[in-house]
Amino acid sequence: MFRKFLLACLLPLLLLTSLCSGAYPITNAALTKMFWEHFPKYSNADKKQFLLGTLFPDVHYLANCPREITYVANVTIDEILNASTPFQAGLLFHSYIDQERESFVVSQGLYDYISTFNSPVPASQLKIAEDECLYPTANWKICVTSVGTIAEEEKTFGIDEDAIRQWHFALSYYFSYAPSTVIWYLSSREIGAFDVSPQEMTPVYEIHKILGNDEVIKKHVDNLMDHFKKLFADAQK
Repeated sequence: MFRKFLLACLLPLLLLTSLCSGAYPITNAALTKMFWEHFPKYSNADKKQFLLGTLFPDVHYLANCPREITYVANVTIDEILNASTPFQAGLLFHSYIDQERESFVVSQGLYDYISTFNSPVPASQLKIAEDECLYPTANWKICVTSVGTIAEEEKTFGIDEDAIRQWHFALSYYFSYAPSTVIWYLSSREIGAFDVSPQEMTPVYEIHKILGNDEVIKKHVDNLMDHFKKLFADAQK
């Protein structure tokens, strides 16, 4: 009964057929909260717009538009703090996370470690594992609530509003379940997502069951959070 109910509830995850090229939503949201702690300049209303901006860039998959529309290269913290609106700050922050995370992962040799598991998609495998480690660390209801509405600025990119609405709908489900549950469902239904083809999803799920409790990955996530904490602290000086 539970599984039938869960399958019905998770059907919107079909929309996540190619979720993200950079960090996945849980990691993005966790780092957004950390950023607010270091730079407490945003009101609750501002935070909602900031979070929507942070989560927005990967809508380009559903909208079938160039990635460059929602991504910015070589973003600095000063640019984020001086953005014209909280939404724009979040948009820039997403790009900042991607560039700094990728640099850190490469410098720490995590791709070499992931390659030992023979994953068909090592980069995506690592991102899912990062989200799995971070999921129990917070209550994500604020994220579910925030994506319940579309920011006016999201409508200014020339992207079909139905695609934006679908993106929000999919995100609300992603934040409602641990990645292990999401991957189990996708595997059981042979559905592709997270840049993973339907044929690759089962081996990805089997590896994820190991990585979700892997001490090296847990340490990596702790180190990744510490890395960003230092970046934010240094920017405060």
